[in-house]
Amino acid sequence: MKIFLFELKKIWRQKKLLWLFIIILFSISGLFFQNYQKQSTMSERASKAIEPYISDNNTSYNNLKSIEMEGTLTDLQTKQLEEVIEVGKELVDWKAAIYNEKWDKIPNIEHEFLIHVQQYISHGGEFKSLEGSKLEKAMKKNDWLLAHNLSYSDETFPVTPVLYLKNVIILLLGGSSIFLLFLFFGNIITSEKEHHTWRTLTTQPIHKGNIIVAKYTSLLFMLFIFLLMILSIGIIIPLIFGERVLGFQYPQYVSTGISYSYISTSSYILRACMFFGSACLFAFAVVTILSNWLKNSFTLILSACFILVVGYFITNDVVFFQSTWNPYQVFHFRELVAKIPKSTDWLYLISALIWSISLVGISIIFSEKNTGLFNFSGHKKPFWNGQTKSNVRSIWAISVFEFRKAHRRGLMKQVNLLFSFLIVLGYFFLAGETEDKEKEYVKRVHDEAQQVEMFLLPTVKESIATLEKEQQTENIQLDLLRNTLAYGTKMIKKNKDAIASYEQGDWRPLVHYQLFQNRAANGDIDTGQLVIEYKTELGQFSIDASIAEKEWLIEHDIRPIFPGEYVRTIFWDDDIKADVLKAFQKIDNSGLYSLYYLFEKHVYFILILPFLFLFGSGLAGEKGKKYTLNFLKTQPIKERDILTGKTLNAAILSLVSCAALCLLVVLTGTIFNRFGDLKYPILYYDHPSIVESVSYTGHVTKNGGFHFLALGNYLWESMLLLFLILLLILVLSNFISIFLKSTFTIYITTIVIFTLGYLVSTQIQTDYSYLSPFTYFDIPKVVNGELAMVLNQPSIQIQNGCYVLIVSTVFVLITGYLSFYLKTRLLREVKVERSKDLSNRF
Repeated sequence: MKIFLFELKKIWRQKKLLWLFIIILFSISGLFFQNYQKQSTMSERASKAIEPYISDNNTSYNNLKSIEMEGTLTDLQTKQLEEVIEVGKELVDWKAAIYNEKWDKIPNIEHEFLIHVQQYISHGGEFKSLEGSKLEKAMKKNDWLLAHNLSYSDETFPVTPVLYLKNVIILLLGGSSIFLLFLFFGNIITSEKEHHTWRTLTTQPIHKGNIIVAKYTSLLFMLFIFLLMILSIGIIIPLIFGERVLGFQYPQYVSTGISYSYISTSSYILRACMFFGSACLFAFAVVTILSNWLKNSFTLILSACFILVVGYFITNDVVFFQSTWNPYQVFHFRELVAKIPKSTDWLYLISALIWSISLVGISIIFSEKNTGLFNFSGHKKPFWNGQTKSNVRSIWAISVFEFRKAHRRGLMKQVNLLFSFLIVLGYFFLAGETEDKEKEYVKRVHDEAQQVEMFLLPTVKESIATLEKEQQTENIQLDLLRNTLAYGTKMIKKNKDAIASYEQGDWRPLVHYQLFQNRAANGDIDTGQLVIEYKTELGQFSIDASIAEKEWLIEHDIRPIFPGEYVRTIFWDDDIKADVLKAFQKIDNSGLYSLYYLFEKHVYFILILPFLFLFGSGLAGEKGKKYTLNFLKTQPIKERDILTGKTLNAAILSLVSCAALCLLVVLTGTIFNRFGDLKYPILYYDHPSIVESVSYTGHVTKNGGFHFLALGNYLWESMLLLFLILLLILVLSNFISIFLKSTFTIYITTIVIFTLGYLVSTQIQTDYSYLSPFTYFDIPKVVNGELAMVLNQPSIQIQNGCYVLIVSTVFVLITGYLSFYLKTRLLREVKVERSKDLSNRF
């Protein structure tokens, strides 16, 4: 117990809990501020949610009324009309309740509405917006609300405490939170070895097992504090500034396969905490056992993250490992919490406990080991056989010195080795997903034609024959059927040619078939009675972009990427995004497209962070317990050149390593598949102000215009932004090191500055976002013009981004140089004055 309290005191004095509290408070407050701002449009969202109901009801009412006017209304249709009228009345009351913000009345109105809709459907009516299980789900949720006397709440941007807390849980409890806990507390054992205090602990009359157990227990206590902070802040802020109705029993939808259910929000939150806590139990145990072999905090955190990431993806892809007793399975906690609760869910926690106890026990039993890969110590041969060079500029001398230090420490080697292994491993996962996508798409295309040929066309032919026998040659229905038959016949022919040619290695007919389907969706080809799937939901922008993309592929003879039928755009209907985004997500494992995928999925942030931790400490890396900065000051080097040399070395090594890793991504894809197409089209959104210009040469469509970037140009621009961003981060972190002594504080301050800067630039001060270097951190959205469209800032372009980043970097560099110069000069003057005072006294 005394050792445990001793560990807690050390953590408290390091002020890490204060930083953790600030980060959580900032994250939760920022999310609440966003939700609070959206409350003014709550009525609009509620009205939009019932618009499909109003549309369906009006359609049904008009159809039945027209039949009534013709005098052919049957008894069943009469009952339908009665129910439709009642549905309309309830919708009017619903609309009025929304307008008057009488949210507590909506569940009762919805209940009556759903009953009448159910009766209308039972009489043979059709209500498309509540087809199938949608009506049953709506009724179950409504019954839950009435049973617990709950009012309607805005679930998209909630401000009620418990619903808001649920959003906070979804945001904060994830892989990023585990990494954050690693960053704050993961080095609890290795820090003792770095500072050589581990030997002091082992000389005390304390068993090694007690020390390790105390440190592991303190990690679990920090997990408890972390969850407690999230739960308390997530409840208190909306209680003070939002609605004061807690709503613990508000229903949350959960599903497993085709089965679904509703659970209370409090149960949802508790389950999320349990699964996240189980994942952290195992993660901390991995850190503990790795501490037996690793003596460097950076290497420890990097290795632990590597092991957890690899285990996560292997578990995700191999069905055999998807067992309750596999500790990596619990890292899918977001998927687990969204499933229907089972009586065996507690086994995940038991499994994590067993694995954790086992790993901690192993770390106690086995003694510490040194590994040649991760521990670079011992005597090294001197550079250039110990010879030194005279007449070398101090900046260059300190840069060479820093390079030699980095080489001796071996951390760069570890980072590059681990990232290289991750790139190769990630490539094979991407290759497997690419193959699955290809097979899935080819099968879907084949099944589409088969269904039309076997089921639709025979029915159409029979209908045509029947109408022709009745000599109804001028019948509109007959013309419609003939158009359907013509389109279906042509589609089947193109489909079969595309599949057959593709199996023989010729993809051109497949691109022509996709273009044919895109034009049919656009209305350029009469499809008769056949409705093109997703035509309405995708929107005109997506259809026009899809047609232009296929024409580009045909013109440049470029191999398509699957599924590739439609181009994903930001104008897709929100209702279909969750279901369709994944279906139309293009995946390819060629060299160039693998690198594109790295940027598109924001994986480049994983490349930036290690270089920040390696080279971002600046002068603070020379301070601390060893305080080697005093030694450097004794050398014939200008003090301000120490900072400049460190920054120069950090920039060179980081940029070279980053470029090499990006090259490895391309090289891996090229070796195992192909290089890719430099001219593959990438959609670029053109701002309306550009589209309206006389010299515009792109494609004009609804919601604006667009053109295509060649993949090679896209990657070049993305790489350029990445290098400039990495350079700015390193320069800023080195600048901060002038004023702060703790490396940990420098890392956190740098991350907080850039996170705050990005949020302010893109959420608050959007009028000047193009002048902020933080805006350009979202590389894919800058390079493809999406951010310019979303923020309504046509000046957010790659060229302006480069100028802003370069100017910002130079400004920070000059400011840092002058600040360090003034600081050292001031300290020197203070020392002179003190020496004068001492001499006067004596």
